[in-house]
Amino acid sequence: MKKTIYVFSLLVSNYFLSQNNFTLITPKPSDSKANKVVFSNTNTGFIINGKRELLYTTDQGVNWTVKETLNFLPRDIKFRNNVGFIVGDNTILRSDDYGMTWNKVNVFGSLLNSINFINDDVVYISGQTQILKSSDKGLSFPVDTTMYSMSAMITVFTDANSAHVATYDGRIRKTVDGGNTWVTTVSDSSSSNNFYSLVFPSQNVGYANKGFGDMLKTIDGGLTWTTLNYNVYNKETYGMQFFDENNGYTVGKDGAVYKTANGGASWQWISPNSIYSSDNEYNLNGLYFFDSQKAICVGNNGRIIKTVNGGTNWTNYSPTYDIINELHFVNPTHAYFKTNMEEFFKTSDAGNSWQKVQYPPHESYSNGFRFVNENTGYSIGANQGQVYKTVNGGMSWTQSTVIQYEPLYSVSFLSENVGFVSGGYDTPNKGIYKTVDGANSWQKISDQRFSSLKFFNNNVGYGVLTSSYGKLYKTVDGGITWNICFNGGSSNIYYDLLNENQIFLKGDNGDFFKSSDGGATWAQSQAPFYSFDKIKFADQNVGYIADQERVYRTIDGGTTWTLILNNNYDFDIKTLEIGGDYLYLSGNGGRVYKYSLAFLSASEAPVNHDMAKVYPNPATNDVNVSAKKKITEIRLIDISGKVMKTVKNASQINISEYHSGMYFLEIMYGDQTKQVTKIIKK
Repeated sequence: MKKTIYVFSLLVSNYFLSQNNFTLITPKPSDSKANKVVFSNTNTGFIINGKRELLYTTDQGVNWTVKETLNFLPRDIKFRNNVGFIVGDNTILRSDDYGMTWNKVNVFGSLLNSINFINDDVVYISGQTQILKSSDKGLSFPVDTTMYSMSAMITVFTDANSAHVATYDGRIRKTVDGGNTWVTTVSDSSSSNNFYSLVFPSQNVGYANKGFGDMLKTIDGGLTWTTLNYNVYNKETYGMQFFDENNGYTVGKDGAVYKTANGGASWQWISPNSIYSSDNEYNLNGLYFFDSQKAICVGNNGRIIKTVNGGTNWTNYSPTYDIINELHFVNPTHAYFKTNMEEFFKTSDAGNSWQKVQYPPHESYSNGFRFVNENTGYSIGANQGQVYKTVNGGMSWTQSTVIQYEPLYSVSFLSENVGFVSGGYDTPNKGIYKTVDGANSWQKISDQRFSSLKFFNNNVGYGVLTSSYGKLYKTVDGGITWNICFNGGSSNIYYDLLNENQIFLKGDNGDFFKSSDGGATWAQSQAPFYSFDKIKFADQNVGYIADQERVYRTIDGGTTWTLILNNNYDFDIKTLEIGGDYLYLSGNGGRVYKYSLAFLSASEAPVNHDMAKVYPNPATNDVNVSAKKKITEIRLIDISGKVMKTVKNASQINISEYHSGMYFLEIMYGDQTKQVTKIIKK
């Protein structure tokens, strides 16, 4: 049995107990709600999001990266030539090199949310109750005007003195003296009085987006406003951009993208989503149209989409922003996942990149899939009783029919040729079917119908009946006969199997069970909460359980548990999967995270006084390891869990080529134990 000795300081414990121990694989560069996108020149652009991240591109959106994490929540970002500003809370950041560097402006601001350039020199920065004015390109803001009885969420200046504000209480107000006095031009106390955007393409013509899909327009400088009936589907729209009084775009709820060429009299749907879709996961919040053909829009779950032909076609920056509802690793580097929108992807580099392949062409949808190696896999159909097989990594699929016009619920394959499926309606066709020739033909071996199946060899398998979710069944004769090996009553059970003998199972009210003899006997303990529905174990001691928002880990086979992730419903966890040295989880918004199995917190680490000595630490070049036991391998691992370097049968590793910072040495011994030690690279 492998044993692991873990050595950590309190600093490391705090780090790995935080959510930072989960590394985002996709979508890149962030899964946070993106609010605005702007460009300072043709190629250089920026996105601000809900995680206080500033994303940027220098190639017109071909590549995006996180430039920095701000210490405040950004509300607005704008540029005029090389000068740009980011504002939020009480902070103003200024750049004079197209956004490459940013410096804080020494001025007191409060709840800042709007930036307005009047000309190259004059700029206004506004908040809920405050207007700051600069006449020196934003180097200083000597004019500070208070907006009394105001709670402004958006401020738009149309010249040096005239401005319009949309307020949190459903009003639009106007000033013609730089904010000293105001008149109310719109007042709405209804439930749809939220304003999302306010733009003026000219001195007289302006547009305002409201809740429930309403849009207002003025043609007299904001003195009067009329409602535009631009959308019978009442899609709320959030971001808006106009090139002139007539030509504009707006984005919003359910992935809406609209275009008008006649001043809002009519609107054309140019979104990649269906106009009938209804899912906040796809909401778009910001847009930047370079011209009538080229645009980038951003939204929820870090979504970035781009068109180069006026919205006829759109491309995702990340592989997908849909729900990843099934993920399987074939080996440490190769994996496949499918989405709720019938997309299928594969990776050959542990998730660093994903390739879209053909979705199994079921007449309904895939009800589950399994791969037996990097290229050969099987998918079962939800309604047509079909099994599709690929031998080229999902590039193409061939069909075989098990039960005509009836669903399949579960699948388990032992090899390229031998596999089992189960399904059928409540008809004589229901049961378990077996193939020994790679799905060319199928033989019925049982009348039992299973919602889940897992075979370990030609004899031993486990499953849960579709009509009895609280019982785990076992077969020792290849699926012909089945007997109950766990009875949890009427409650659903969720389980994971390491091998034909080692079983981990969730019962009723958070009860946790494990068996090391194939279900003959069970040991019971208590999980930290009752609602978890996902279980994955790396070995007989280290395992994970999860519900939609939390992940717990055990290092003692389920006796005790430690919380390692609580996302507070920022996203829904759909799957847990182990690939190589990592735990992977997938969720909505196209999310895949990974977590290194190598690291434990200090509270979990067993104390061991027979540890290797690692020196010098901190180090610049060579790190030496002095141990009483034979060292078979030393790995250098960064804080995300990535293995940077490996040396075998050595007691020294050189780290001179790597950046300064914190790393870990994983020391493998000849007796199959290992030690993990923090080191600092100077």
